[in-house]
Amino acid sequence: MNADKSRVGLWISLAALTLSLVATVTSVYFSQASLRTSILPTLVFVYSVDSGWAVRNIGNGPAINVVLAVEPSSGSGWQSPTQLYPVPVAEQVWLPWVGHNPKRLGVTYTDAYNRTYTSICDNDLTVINGGERLPEWPRDAVKRVWERH
Repeated sequence: MNADKSRVGLWISLAALTLSLVATVTSVYFSQASLRTSILPTLVFVYSVDSGWAVRNIGNGPAINVVLAVEPSSGSGWQSPTQLYPVPVAEQVWLPWVGHNPKRLGVTYTDAYNRTYTSICDNDLTVINGGERLPEWPRDAVKRVWERH
Protein backbone atom coordinates (compact mmCIF):
# COMPACT_ATOMS: atom_id res chain seq x y z
CA MET A 1 0.00 0.00 0.00
CA ASN A 2 2.78 2.45 0.88
CA ALA A 3 4.59 1.46 -2.33
CA ASP A 4 1.50 2.43 -4.36
CA LYS A 5 1.27 5.80 -2.59
CA SER A 6 4.97 6.35 -3.18
CA ARG A 7 4.59 5.56 -6.88
CA VAL A 8 1.60 7.92 -7.21
CA GLY A 9 3.57 10.65 -5.43
CA LEU A 10 6.49 10.11 -7.82
CA TRP A 11 4.22 10.40 -10.86
CA ILE A 12 2.63 13.57 -9.49
CA SER A 13 6.09 15.04 -8.88
CA LEU A 14 7.23 14.11 -12.40
CA ALA A 15 4.08 15.64 -13.91
CA ALA A 16 4.61 18.86 -11.92
CA LEU A 17 8.27 18.98 -13.00
CA THR A 18 7.31 18.44 -16.65
CA LEU A 19 4.67 21.18 -16.53
CA SER A 20 7.15 23.51 -14.86
CA LEU A 21 9.75 22.87 -17.59
CA VAL A 22 7.17 23.41 -20.35
CA ALA A 23 6.06 26.68 -18.73
CA THR A 24 9.67 27.88 -18.38
CA VAL A 25 10.58 27.06 -21.99
CA THR A 26 7.38 28.70 -23.25
CA SER A 27 8.05 31.80 -21.15
CA VAL A 28 11.61 32.12 -22.48
CA TYR A 29 10.42 31.65 -26.09
CA PHE A 30 7.72 34.33 -25.85
CA SER A 31 10.05 36.68 -23.98
CA GLN A 32 12.59 36.41 -26.81
CA ALA A 33 9.88 36.89 -29.43
CA SER A 34 8.62 39.98 -27.60
CA LEU A 35 12.14 41.39 -27.38
CA ARG A 36 12.67 40.79 -31.10
CA THR A 37 9.46 42.55 -32.14
CA SER A 38 9.97 45.43 -29.71
CA ILE A 39 12.99 46.59 -31.75
CA LEU A 40 11.92 45.33 -35.17
CA PRO A 41 12.30 47.92 -37.93
CA THR A 42 9.86 47.65 -40.82
CA LEU A 43 10.67 49.62 -43.94
CA VAL A 44 7.94 50.16 -46.53
CA PHE A 45 7.80 52.25 -49.69
CA VAL A 46 5.34 55.11 -50.03
CA TYR A 47 4.59 57.29 -53.03
CA SER A 48 3.52 60.91 -53.41
CA VAL A 49 2.53 62.37 -56.78
CA ASP A 50 4.36 65.59 -55.88
CA SER A 51 7.52 64.18 -54.27
CA GLY A 52 7.86 60.67 -55.69
CA TRP A 53 9.02 57.67 -53.66
CA ALA A 54 10.13 57.48 -50.05
CA VAL A 55 11.07 54.66 -47.70
CA ARG A 56 9.31 54.88 -44.32
CA ASN A 57 9.98 53.01 -41.07
CA ILE A 58 6.64 51.82 -39.67
CA GLY A 59 8.28 49.39 -37.25
CA ASN A 60 9.25 49.55 -33.58
CA GLY A 61 12.99 50.12 -33.89
CA PRO A 62 15.49 52.01 -36.02
CA ALA A 63 16.59 50.56 -39.36
CA ILE A 64 20.38 50.70 -39.63
CA ASN A 65 22.86 49.73 -42.36
CA VAL A 66 20.23 50.62 -44.94
CA VAL A 67 21.10 49.95 -48.59
CA LEU A 68 18.56 50.78 -51.28
CA ALA A 69 18.56 49.58 -54.90
CA VAL A 70 16.35 50.31 -57.90
CA GLU A 71 15.32 48.17 -60.83
CA PRO A 72 14.45 50.59 -63.65
CA SER A 73 11.31 50.16 -65.72
CA SER A 74 13.50 48.65 -68.43
CA GLY A 75 13.92 45.64 -66.12
CA SER A 76 17.69 45.49 -66.42
CA GLY A 77 18.34 44.22 -62.88
CA TRP A 78 19.08 45.93 -59.58
CA GLN A 79 21.04 49.17 -59.98
CA SER A 80 22.10 52.32 -58.15
CA PRO A 81 22.89 50.79 -54.74
CA THR A 82 22.73 53.62 -52.22
CA GLN A 83 23.66 53.69 -48.53
CA LEU A 84 20.99 55.61 -46.61
CA TYR A 85 21.28 57.09 -43.16
CA PRO A 86 19.65 55.08 -40.36
CA VAL A 87 15.87 55.47 -40.51
CA PRO A 88 14.34 56.14 -37.08
CA VAL A 89 10.88 54.90 -36.13
CA ALA A 90 8.09 56.87 -37.86
CA GLU A 91 10.57 58.68 -40.14
CA GLN A 92 11.12 58.48 -43.88
CA VAL A 93 13.75 59.21 -46.50
CA TRP A 94 12.70 60.69 -49.83
CA LEU A 95 14.23 59.04 -52.89
CA PRO A 96 14.13 61.65 -55.68
CA TRP A 97 16.81 59.91 -57.78
CA VAL A 98 14.67 56.77 -58.33
CA GLY A 99 12.15 58.61 -60.51
CA HIS A 100 8.41 58.10 -60.48
CA ASN A 101 8.12 54.78 -62.31
CA PRO A 102 10.78 52.26 -61.32
CA LYS A 103 9.97 48.61 -61.94
CA ARG A 104 10.98 47.63 -58.39
CA LEU A 105 12.50 49.19 -55.30
CA GLY A 106 14.43 47.16 -52.75
CA VAL A 107 16.08 47.89 -49.45
CA THR A 108 18.10 45.78 -47.04
CA TYR A 109 18.57 46.84 -43.44
CA THR A 110 19.45 45.53 -40.01
CA ASP A 111 17.97 45.90 -36.55
CA ALA A 112 19.88 46.73 -33.38
CA TYR A 113 20.94 43.07 -33.05
CA ASN A 114 22.36 43.00 -36.60
CA ARG A 115 19.58 40.78 -37.97
CA THR A 116 19.06 41.49 -41.68
CA TYR A 117 15.74 42.16 -43.43
CA THR A 118 14.77 43.01 -47.01
CA SER A 119 11.76 44.97 -48.25
CA ILE A 120 10.94 44.85 -51.96
CA CYS A 121 8.24 46.95 -53.61
CA ASP A 122 6.93 45.51 -56.88
CA ASN A 123 3.75 46.84 -58.50
CA ASP A 124 3.06 49.04 -55.46
CA LEU A 125 3.10 46.01 -53.12
CA THR A 126 5.80 45.73 -50.48
CA VAL A 127 6.97 42.31 -49.33
CA ILE A 128 9.25 42.02 -46.27
CA ASN A 129 11.54 39.03 -45.76
CA GLY A 130 14.16 38.06 -43.25
CA GLY A 131 17.70 37.96 -44.63
CA GLU A 132 19.38 39.63 -47.56
CA ARG A 133 17.47 39.32 -50.85
CA LEU A 134 19.35 41.90 -52.93
CA PRO A 135 22.78 41.45 -54.53
CA GLU A 136 25.80 42.19 -52.38
CA TRP A 137 27.76 45.01 -53.98
CA PRO A 138 31.41 45.88 -53.35
CA ARG A 139 31.61 48.74 -50.85
CA ASP A 140 33.03 51.16 -53.44
CA ALA A 141 30.05 50.50 -55.76
CA VAL A 142 27.56 51.74 -53.14
CA LYS A 143 27.01 55.50 -53.26
CA ARG A 144 26.05 57.48 -50.18
CA VAL A 145 22.67 59.16 -50.08
CA TRP A 146 24.26 62.62 -50.08
CA GLU A 147 25.96 61.74 -53.39
CA ARG A 148 22.56 61.14 -55.01
CA HIS A 149 21.02 64.53 -54.10
